[in-house]
Amino acid sequence: MIRQVLVAWCLLLLSVGVPACQEGKCGELGKPSGTVRNPPALEVQIGGVHRHGSRVEFDWSISNHTRVRLYVYATHLNGPAAEWKVDQVSSVTEIYASYTRTSDASVNDYLPARFIRIDPGRTLKGRFSDDVPADLLVGSDRIRFFVAYGLEIRRLQRDLRYAFRHCSGHPLNPVVRWQWFSESNVAP
Repeated sequence: MIRQVLVAWCLLLLSVGVPACQEGKCGELGKPSGTVRNPPALEVQIGGVHRHGSRVEFDWSISNHTRVRLYVYATHLNGPAAEWKVDQVSSVTEIYASYTRTSDASVNDYLPARFIRIDPGRTLKGRFSDDVPADLLVGSDRIRFFVAYGLEIRRLQRDLRYAFRHCSGHPLNPVVRWQWFSESNVAP
């Protein structure tokens, strides 16, 4: 029975273009794994970028062109950013709508994780706004937006509840282990 379920999930992933499943190496659904190298992708576009002193604002759209339902981590989608980085090679400021690394710290207060379901063929639109950290204000006038997503959230929501109830590490850790990233175009 378990083998039949695994084969069915592999066929589903194969239908959306995940080559690792062709090799029979499906990882856990909704979580990145070393064997699922090409997750189903969202298209992320940004435009209408405005800067007001240290504040950056832009419009974003996220489109699901796959054949499966996807979930976007939405807690930081409209700001504030989870992380800011600068790609030193291309001088592009990278804005992340989720954290990229787990944390060993425990916390007393943390924004609840929010997710938005995007069905196949659908597009979400919104606006991001945040203040750029002072050390990133110089040297980069272009930006790229990174959006976190996954295939399913039931297990993730259970892991998040457990982390909150039992103070089991930082509440962002289950999200970091679950997510893939789609990156936007580079906008001036």
